[in-house]
Amino acid sequence: MFRGNISSTPLHSESARWFYSELVSAGEATNIDYNVAYSACGDCTMQSTLMALLMDKGGTDLTSTLLVGDAPESSWCCDNGIGLYGRSLRRFQRRDRSLYFINVPKDELNISSLIDLSQHVAEYAEEICPDSPGTKWEYQPAINQFFGSKFPVFCFINSEKAVSVVYVVGLTTQKWHWLQCALPAIIPWFFRNESGKLVIDGIDKEITNALTNSDRSVYLDILQRIADEKDFENLYRSSKLRDFEVALHSQEIENLKERIRDIEAAIDNYFDAISNSLVDKRDKMIKLTGLQATLAKNENTGELADFFDANSKVLSLVRVEDSMLTFRVRAAFDIYDSSAVETMLENEYSVLHTTRCGISNEDLCRFVKAVFVDETLRLRTCATYYIDIRRMRADGLGQQTYDGYDFETYLPNPHIQHYTCTGNYREQAVMAMRNGNYLGAITQFIASAKCINFHDSVVIQRFLTDDIANNHSTLKCVELPNGEIVTIDEAIEYLKNN
Repeated sequence: MFRGNISSTPLHSESARWFYSELVSAGEATNIDYNVAYSACGDCTMQSTLMALLMDKGGTDLTSTLLVGDAPESSWCCDNGIGLYGRSLRRFQRRDRSLYFINVPKDELNISSLIDLSQHVAEYAEEICPDSPGTKWEYQPAINQFFGSKFPVFCFINSEKAVSVVYVVGLTTQKWHWLQCALPAIIPWFFRNESGKLVIDGIDKEITNALTNSDRSVYLDILQRIADEKDFENLYRSSKLRDFEVALHSQEIENLKERIRDIEAAIDNYFDAISNSLVDKRDKMIKLTGLQATLAKNENTGELADFFDANSKVLSLVRVEDSMLTFRVRAAFDIYDSSAVETMLENEYSVLHTTRCGISNEDLCRFVKAVFVDETLRLRTCATYYIDIRRMRADGLGQQTYDGYDFETYLPNPHIQHYTCTGNYREQAVMAMRNGNYLGAITQFIASAKCINFHDSVVIQRFLTDDIANNHSTLKCVELPNGEIVTIDEAIEYLKNN
């Protein structure tokens, strides 16, 4: 069983959640309460495991949501064990959830008495929880026996209502991982065949076996395989960008209609310009008709999606909200004035020599020269931007948090991250948008992400004191000639040895 929290998996991405929510909306999967699922132990594996196990199981009419989290308030507070189960289980049954994991602190529980009590639960089930005829909670001793040598677990299942409650003594991250191995037994209605027999095979068996492996990569590799097979990212990107392009064309249609009205008014007011205005109107009507026909047939609205797809290694879609498209750029610094760098290296009073950043001045100069003068190393960088087609605005977004698989080897561009400064790139992007060239606007921001201005000593000093100082030993953001990605400290060591 692997140790430590796992805060991100291939099924914990926004695109994977979107894909699963689409299955839920179509009645092909059971909804999972993501926020509560992630909160337990600060670990996202329960959510990811449930998604992987239930993705192809179809929806269920027995419950509305799979909830992974805390018990109802005051459910674990009673001196009398019989009464304790009676009150808490009845409260679970009245809720619209179907799965609960309850953490019982060790200092609030007499474990030996609970174990003794559990042996008699089946006998007193109807008395403890007086449900409707034929409906009762059943204690699952096999699950406690499965975990008995590791930690006490007490599972109760109401089969008719499809609700499971699992008490765990002293819940930890490792126990949280262990519990997932027993999910087919805890929520058996998802894993029974037509004859009612519990069947665990195929991907279900692979996942539960992987959870017992000390190497977490086995588990993550299976989830990655599922993500690759389902192609979440491509489906998510195509869907969102298709909606965005429909909005883009709709907005352009409205703009064209308004301009046509202006032209018609100009015909009445300026007789001398009638001829030119009519020609202008004719051209725009042709374009309007073409756009309306394109939109009606839902054709040729994939240009933006194709652009993102062709540049998927560089561009990452963040969100689409109304008329605003937010995206991130992954690149390496390759737009700068190398002569300015050489001047700073030679000037002992420049910020390169006077700023402390956790690296010796000799090593810092060796690294800067290799990246920005000799170009034997590449320093990876990233930045976030937006374009708003309705307001005709575009700019960078600073103070962003970059985490997850896509950006864990990139250092934020200091101009954008700290000062939201895109220089002339913003003006060029807005000009391209006004001309209807939205791909050109995005291209301008790709260039912006690759740029660092060594003539701006304020930005360079902030880059050294904040970005380099805080990440030189931990963030793998430097690409060696052989393609290996290493930290700045490791890159300096490479330079010393080569």
